Amino acid sequence: MFTLQAKEKDEIGTLVRSAEFAKALELRADLQEKLKELGSLEQDLRDIRELKAKIGHADKRLEETREQIEKEKSQLRDRVSVFNKYFSELSKSLYGEQYLLHFDETNRGALTFQLAAAGSNVGAGKKASQTAAFDLA
Repeated sequence: MFTLQAKEKDEIGTLVRSAEFAKALELRADLQEKLKELGSLEQDLRDIRELKAKIGHADKRLEETREQIEKEKSQLRDRVSVFNKYFSELSKSLYGEQYLLHFDETNRGALTFQLAAAGSNVGAGKKASQTAAFDLA
């Protein structure tokens, strides 16, 4: 029995010392590294897909927001038009000049409102009358 164990030990020792065994261990280590790399790449792919989904969702929300802003700007234009009807009539009857409210959009999307007299320059005294007509309108 000892001879079989000794023979087995000798065969295992020969196997372990062989170039093929060293190559197999090298290939196994290489395979383990490749599997780790594959796992990492699969995680990266999941992360990229998740980010693309989030970007798609954010783009959709952004587009919905843009549409809502355009809708609201259209309503604002309509409301300013109605306001100007009363504002210009009041300013004409009170001060003899028609004033109008208008707004412009800046490059950054901010709205700026201004009062203007139709057809003339407004002096310092007339600014107070604009304010009064504005408040009444």
